[in-house]
Amino acid sequence: MSRDITFVHLTDLHIGDPATDDHLFSDTATTLREILAQVATITPKPSFIVASGDLSNRGDAESYVRLREIMETIDLPVIYAIGNHDTREGFYEGMGIDTDAPDAPFYHDRIVEGVYVITLDSSTPNYIGGTIEEGQFAWLADTLDTHPELPKLIVTHHPPALGDGPDLAHLLPDMRCLAS
Repeated sequence: MSRDITFVHLTDLHIGDPATDDHLFSDTATTLREILAQVATITPKPSFIVASGDLSNRGDAESYVRLREIMETIDLPVIYAIGNHDTREGFYEGMGIDTDAPDAPFYHDRIVEGVYVITLDSSTPNYIGGTIEEGQFAWLADTLDTHPELPKLIVTHHPPALGDGPDLAHLLPDMRCLAS
């Protein structure tokens, strides 16, 4: 007998401190705590949470520490992807992930409750739009061939580009990032 797998998808959390961030107009940490309290009441219990980018509003390590502390309050695995408001360096440091390359894309895979979750990093430092770097495509091709018996869930922050031209947002610098 198979059971249905459910998960919660959260995106654009923008964790930060509204007292010091003039681009943050609400207490996003409190909002996230309220959302997780509601998630905890879902029956049947979801199998995992996907948090798919713009985890932080400024990309500072402190906001990821705060995010990690909040997410540890719920008894569910969390799959993270990063987006254009995130910084790779801040994410690695604040989430306590050891790396020799703090500017490297954050992509990974994991099996959760029989679902093969594959996460790509579509962030392009200092730009609003996103792309997937060439090395990730090779990794993705190899990864998709593993665990053929499992359903796949691919997670990324930015939507895939359609058409022949680049996403216009990828051509425009994120002035918020450049002003930081």
